[in-house]
Parts: sequence; structure tokens; C-alpha cells
Amino acid sequence: MKINFLFVLMILGNLSYASFPVNEKEKVLISENIEVPAYTEEKKIWGNLSFYSSILSLLILPDPGSSLLLSILSIIFGIIGLTRKVNWKEITGLIIGLISALIGISLIMLVISSGGLGAAFGG
Repeated sequence: MKINFLFVLMILGNLSYASFPVNEKEKVLISENIEVPAYTEEKKIWGNLSFYSSILSLLILPDPGSSLLLSILSIIFGIIGLTRKVNWKEITGLIIGLISALIGISLIMLVISSGGLGAAFGG
């Protein structure tokens, strides 16, 4: 059974190469004018990233490490967005990111000054 299967695979493998006629000497030149699309407005990706990462950093504020990371990212994205076209999302994301970073840093400093997480849970 295995020998028949291998024999069929070898025969069908060789037959599939010549499935259509090929003329190697004939060359076809195809040329089209392709126009690059011109966008009138630049995508506001940096403003969106700044705004949504700052909102997300506020939502996960009880986890100070992740909130601080997202707020720093929103500050970076806001600054990059301000170097491009200025939109309300860049400014809002930058301000909320700064506020969230200050709250995150103050929470981390509060935990460190109180003796770590063990003191917060009575340890």
C-alpha cells in the first residue's frame, strides 16, 4: 500500500510541472501609471496613542507600576504628536499623562516611605 502511494505521488509530481504551455522566448512588457495617493490630512496616530494610553493609565491606577509605564508612554506620544500637527488629543493626553505620572510616583513614594507593602497589610 505504501509503495503504491509513493509511486502515485512520484508520477503526479512530475506531471504537474507542465500544466500550461510556456514560451521562454516571448517577453511581454506591461507598464501602468501608478499614482501615489496624496493624503490631505496626516494621520493623527500619535494623538490617539497619547490620549488612549493616558486614559488607560488612569483606569489601572491601583497598579502603580503599569500606570506609571503607560503614563510615561502617553507623555512620549504626546510630545511626538506636538512636533507634528497639534490636535486636542495630543495636548489632553500629555496633560492626563503628566497627572497620572505624578499620582503614580506619589503612590510609589508613599509605599516606600511606609515601609513597603508588608506594613500596609499589617506585616
